[in-house]
Amino acid sequence: MLFKRLMLCGLLSLLAITARGESLVPYFSDWKYFEGRSEASIPTTAWRGLDFDDIDWKSAPSGFSIGYGGYDAPTRLWGMPGGFPSVFMRKRFTVEDTEQIKALVLRVDYDDGFVAYLNGTEIARRGLAGEANQPVPFNAPAAVHPRGNPELIDLEPYRLLLEQGENILAIQAHNSNLNDSWFAFYVELLGNIVRGPSIQSTTSTSTKIAWRTHAPTTSVVEYGPTPELGLMVENDTPKTDHALQLTGLKPGETYHYRVGGAAEGGARYSQTATFKTLKTSGAVKLMLLGDTGRGNLIQNQIATLLRRDDPDAVIIAGDLVYPDFVPNYEDFRHFSVYKEQMKSVPFFPTIGNHDLYQGDSHYISAFHLPTNNLPTLGLKHPEMPYRFSGTEHFYSFDVGDVHISVLYNPWYAHHNFSKDTNQLHWLTNDLAQTSKPWKMLLTHFPVASSSGHGWSSYDGNPLPDTHDFGNTIYPIVAKYDVDLMMAGHSHAFEKFSPVANCISVVSGAGGASPYSFYRLFPGAQQFWPKNNAARITVEGEQLKVEALDTEGEVFDWFVINRKMPDRDSWFAAWHTPVVETTPADDGHGNITGQVFDFVGEPIPTINGASANLGQVRVNNDATHLYVGIEQAMIRSNQNIFLFIETPNRQGVTTMNGLGNGLVQFDNTSEGVDGLDFLQNLSFTNFKPSVAASLGDERADAQSRHAARPGFTVRVTNGTPPNVVTQNVPFPLGQGVFRLDQRFSDVPGVRLQQFNRSPQQFSQPQETDAGFIEVA
Repeated sequence: MLFKRLMLCGLLSLLAITARGESLVPYFSDWKYFEGRSEASIPTTAWRGLDFDDIDWKSAPSGFSIGYGGYDAPTRLWGMPGGFPSVFMRKRFTVEDTEQIKALVLRVDYDDGFVAYLNGTEIARRGLAGEANQPVPFNAPAAVHPRGNPELIDLEPYRLLLEQGENILAIQAHNSNLNDSWFAFYVELLGNIVRGPSIQSTTSTSTKIAWRTHAPTTSVVEYGPTPELGLMVENDTPKTDHALQLTGLKPGETYHYRVGGAAEGGARYSQTATFKTLKTSGAVKLMLLGDTGRGNLIQNQIATLLRRDDPDAVIIAGDLVYPDFVPNYEDFRHFSVYKEQMKSVPFFPTIGNHDLYQGDSHYISAFHLPTNNLPTLGLKHPEMPYRFSGTEHFYSFDVGDVHISVLYNPWYAHHNFSKDTNQLHWLTNDLAQTSKPWKMLLTHFPVASSSGHGWSSYDGNPLPDTHDFGNTIYPIVAKYDVDLMMAGHSHAFEKFSPVANCISVVSGAGGASPYSFYRLFPGAQQFWPKNNAARITVEGEQLKVEALDTEGEVFDWFVINRKMPDRDSWFAAWHTPVVETTPADDGHGNITGQVFDFVGEPIPTINGASANLGQVRVNNDATHLYVGIEQAMIRSNQNIFLFIETPNRQGVTTMNGLGNGLVQFDNTSEGVDGLDFLQNLSFTNFKPSVAASLGDERADAQSRHAARPGFTVRVTNGTPPNVVTQNVPFPLGQGVFRLDQRFSDVPGVRLQQFNRSPQQFSQPQETDAGFIEVA
C-alpha cells in the first residue's frame, strides 16, 4: 500500500592482558580474589605464584571497597565488616617484550594496608608489619590509612622480575580491624607512561597528544598514516607532563602513533595507538555524559559503552571529578577510567561546579583544550579586567556538519552567566561566524530541570536560576538557529519541548547517583532518574538523541528534523499493531506495559518553534488503516490535528463552513470545538475527509468534549456590574471525526494515547501523549 497523503499540524576485560607499555594491569580489569577468612593457601606463600590454581576464587573488576556509598569501587565487598579482615587478589597479565618496559610504577589507593608481589616476590608494602617476603597473616591488622591519597610507587628495582609472556601480580589488602566498615583498594601497574596518552583539541588537520611520566623524560610523538609511523615531533626539555601538537594532518584520516622520550636508562615508549582526525563535513556520532567522576561501577560501565560505540567525539557536561577536581582524585575518577577511549577519541568537557570547589587551576592544568578567541575578538568592556580571555573556560569546535559552543556556566552560585557580557559577546560572534548546518550548545548548568536544581536561585533574585539562564540564552538561540542545548548538573536524563525551535536535554548521572523528581518544569517531556549517557547522531537533515542505560539499552530517544526529504510519498507497512481496548490501569490514562509496536519506514515531521511531533508510521492490514505518532513532544496548551484523505470519500479543500462555529460547554452540544476553530485552514492538492484531534494521554476513546489542561479560553458571564471573566478548558475534543457539517464520529475507531513505550510511569502533573496509535 502506497500511503501518499498525510498531514500533521501541531502546535573486557580479559583475565590475562597483553601489554607493551602504559597499563600492564589497568584499572577496572578482572581479578581473581579470595575473602581472607583464612590463609589463602597452604603453604601460605603458594597463592603468590603464577602456577597457583585459583579456579575456585571469585572474579570481579578492580577496585574493591565497602562503605563509600556512591563513591564505592566497582566491586563492593558487602560481607567484609565483621566477616573477614583481608582480601587476597591475583591478576595475570602478559608482557610481549620486557625490554620495552624501562619504567615500572604501581599506582595504588588504599584503606588501610597492603602487600604486593610480582611473580612471587614482594615489591611494595604499606601499613603492615614484617620483613620483606615474609608471610603476613590473613588476620593481621593494618595501620589506619584513609583512601583518597593515591601513591605512585616506583618499582624500578623490581623491573627485571617481569617475564616474557605471562606474569602474575598478587596483592593482599587488609583492613585496620575486623569490624571496620571502611575498606578500599584501587591499583594499576604501569609501564613507561603513568597517564595517557590522550588526544585532545583534535580538529580536521591537527591534534594535541598529552601524557605523563613518573620521572622526567624528553617528549617524542612518532606518528604516521600506517603502523610503520615515519613522522616525529619532539621536545628535548625533560619533564613529567608532556603535550605535543601534530599539524598538517588530513581530515577524516586514521593515524597511528606512540609517545615516549629519553631518560636515564634509555628511551621508553607507549603502545602504538590510533586516532582519526575530525571530518570537515558529513554525518557525526557523539556521546554525551555528565556528572561522572565517582570512580564507581556505574562510571566504568558507561566508559565501556563509550568504547563500544566508538563516537567521533565525547562531550562531558561538567563535574568530571567528585567531590572536587584535585590531583588526588583525577586518575582513578577520570583519566584511568576513560584511558582507552581518550587514546583514540577526543574529549571536549565543560566545567561543572564540583570542578571548581578547589579553584579551577587543577582542571585547567589537567587538560589541553581549545581556547576562546577573545584576545582577537576584543572584550566587550576592555577597560575591565577579565581573566577568561583566551582561556579554556569556554570555547568551540567543529565536527562534521556540527558546530558546538562550549559555555562556562557551572552554576549561578559560582558564576552568573547572565552577567558575563564578554562570554555572551564571544558566543554571539561564534554562532554568527559558523557555517555549519547544525549548531549545539554545551553547558553544565541546565536551562530546564525537574529536579531540585531546576528551581534553585543563587543570584540574588526570586526567579529560579534556570529562568534567568533561559531569559539570557533563548534570544541568542532564536537569533542564531541553535538546534540543541546539552547540559548536566541534574543527575538524570530529561528532555524538553522546543523553545525557539531548540530542544534542551539533560544527561547527568554518568557516574553520580541519580536525583529524584522534584517539580515538573514547564515543557518537560520525560524525566528519568537513572544513570545514563546519550548517543547523538547527525546525518543530513536529521539529528537523533538516544538515552542509554548502563547496559547500553536505549530507554528514551527523540529526533529533530530540519526539513522534509525531497519526496511526497511513503509506503505503508503490512502489519496489525496492537491498539488496546482495555481500560487504563495506572491512574493517569495509560495501560501499564503497553508498547508502540508500529513497523515500517518512519515519516519525519519538522521540528517546530515549541513542539516536535517526532515521527509517524503508517501500517495497514485487510480491514484497517493504522497511523502511529512516536516521540511527540507537545505542551499542555497544545493539540495535534491529523488529516487523512481517502480515495473513496469526498474530501474538502477548506475547513471554512464546517461545524457550528461555536464554543459550547454543554455536554449535549456538538463538541469537537477544536475543529470548529480551524476555519481559516485550507488545503492544496489534498482533500481530507477525516480529521483526528489528538495529544492527551487520558483520552483513549471518542470524546467530543475532551479538553487539554493548559488549552483554555477566556469566558465572560453575567451582566454589568456582575460580570465574571475566567479561563476555562477549551473543549477541543479527542478522537477521529468526519469532515462533514457536524464532525460526525468515524465508527469503529480505536485510539490509544500514552506517555512511554513500554508504558512504565507517568508524571501526575502532565498529560501529554508521547505515543499515539489510531486505528
